[in-house]
Amino acid sequence: EDLPVLDFLIKPQPKPEKSFLFSR
Repeated sequence: EDLPVLDFLIKPQPKPEKSFLFSR
């Protein structure tokens, strides 16, 4: 879970906090 982007690719709907980081 070090990379929000990687986690996003793995999970279509990641955690809200990660989604926010990815959406920046």
